[in-house]
Amino acid sequence: MKFVLKTLILLTILHAAAFSHLQAQESSVPVVPITYRNDNNKYSVSYPANWLKKDVAKLDLFISPPLKKEEQSGPATVNFTSEEVPSDINLTEFYNESVKSLTNELKNVKIESTGDRILDGVKTRWIVYTHVLQSITYKVMQIFIINYSHLYLITASAPAEDFDLYRPEFESVISTFKFEFIEKQTQKSKT
Repeated sequence: MKFVLKTLILLTILHAAAFSHLQAQESSVPVVPITYRNDNNKYSVSYPANWLKKDVAKLDLFISPPLKKEEQSGPATVNFTSEEVPSDINLTEFYNESVKSLTNELKNVKIESTGDRILDGVKTRWIVYTHVLQSITYKVMQIFIINYSHLYLITASAPAEDFDLYRPEFESVISTFKFEFIEKQTQKSKT
C-alpha cells in the first residue's frame, strides 16, 4: 500500500514540472462541458471544453484551465487518479499515509488546512498545502476518497500566488465528480 500511495501522490504533484508549458486560452464564448468517464474505476467528471486535456501515464485525467494572467510562474492543473485496492484499506489509512509521504518527499511542505467533506454522497478527506518545485511555490488541494475497494485522488494545484484565482473553477469541476455503476458507500463508509 505504501508504495502505491507514494507513487500516486508523487505523480500527482510532479506534473507541474513536466507540463509547465500548458496554456489554454481564455474565451468569451460560452463553454460546453466535456464529461470524462472512467469505466474501470467507475466514476465520471465534467470540465469546460476550453480546458486543455493531456494524456499522462498513470493519471486518469489531467486538465488545465485557461491562464488567468499573462505572466504566470507555472500552470494551474486538476488531475484525477484511481485504482482498485484491497477491501481492508480505509480512508483514514489512505489519508494518513499520503500526508506522511507528502511531507517526506516534497520540499518545504506547509500544511495550511485539512478537513472532511462529502463528494457525491461519500465522505472524503482533504488537505491544502504548499510546497516548492523548481523554485516555484505551489499551493495544492488534494481530496482523498475510498469507495467500495477503489481509491480516488483528486489534485488541484497552481502557483501559490494564483491559487485563489483558480479555486472557484477547481471547485466547480470537482463538484461534478460522480460515482457510476456501483452503489455509493454512504452509511457504511469506512473511516
